[in-house]
Amino acid sequence: MLLDELSAVLVRSKFRRYLSDKDARRFVEVIRELAEVEDDPPEGGDPITDDPDDDFLVVLAEAVGAEVLVSGDPHLTTLQRPGGSR
Repeated sequence: MLLDELSAVLVRSKFRRYLSDKDARRFVEVIRELAEVEDDPPEGGDPITDDPDDDFLVVLAEAVGAEVLVSGDPHLTTLQRPGGSR
């Protein structure tokens, strides 16, 4: 889900000044090749953020024991989840 979202976001026109469509697709493929890819987290459960489409990111980060989640999305940057409990 995360790689699909990255693919969708990077081809948006606002990113053209930083990279071409071709470069965006290649970037995602390189990440896919080099990353330790985990299964998508289960869907459902109680809401975590004000945008339910972002909840999977929090669940995934917690499931893999990530220490940080980097985002510019206010639904995520303002989130407080000490201990990562649901």
